[in-house]
Amino acid sequence: MKHQLTDIPGIGESTAAILAGHGIDSVKALSKAGVSGLMQVPGFGGKRAETVMNALAALQGEDVATRIAAQGADVTEQGSGKLAGKADKEQKKAAKAAEKAALKADKEQKKAVRAAEKAAQKADKAEKKAAKAAEKEAKKAEKQQAKADKAAGKAARKALKEKKKEAKEAEKAARVAAKMAAKGLKKNVRADLA
Repeated sequence: MKHQLTDIPGIGESTAAILAGHGIDSVKALSKAGVSGLMQVPGFGGKRAETVMNALAALQGEDVATRIAAQGADVTEQGSGKLAGKADKEQKKAAKAAEKAALKADKEQKKAVRAAEKAAQKADKAEKKAAKAAEKEAKKAEKQQAKADKAAGKAARKALKEKKKEAKEAEKAARVAAKMAAKGLKKNVRADLA
């Protein structure tokens, strides 16, 4: 029986597309690449590569067991049950290996999902913390601006008050000077008349 990459536990359509992009487009190419070749593909570390290769071996073992069983059936009809027993044993072994590989792949996938969820929660928490800090800084800046505006208003009122005071004093000084000038003029007029 000819298998496709997606028949191997742990390889779906998207993973098969990634593998094909790296020259591994068939079960034969995967078998030839081995663990080291598979580790060159992004997303495949040592554990995942081993898991996929074990699943491939189990799948190929099932094919061998099936062929042996078929041969065993022919031989059994002729009176010998040795091959049939061997095929059954190989098939059970292959099925067990495939199941183990699938469980391992499932476990790795769940672990990756948990890690991704944890990273997303951490990022969300950091984002909320940054937003809170930015809000706090904005409020602080707003408060400082209000304080500066209040101080500027107070300084402007004080300056206006000083100007008014200076203007009053200048006006008073001008009246006094005008009075004195008028008195001096009267004296000069009297002196001229006398």
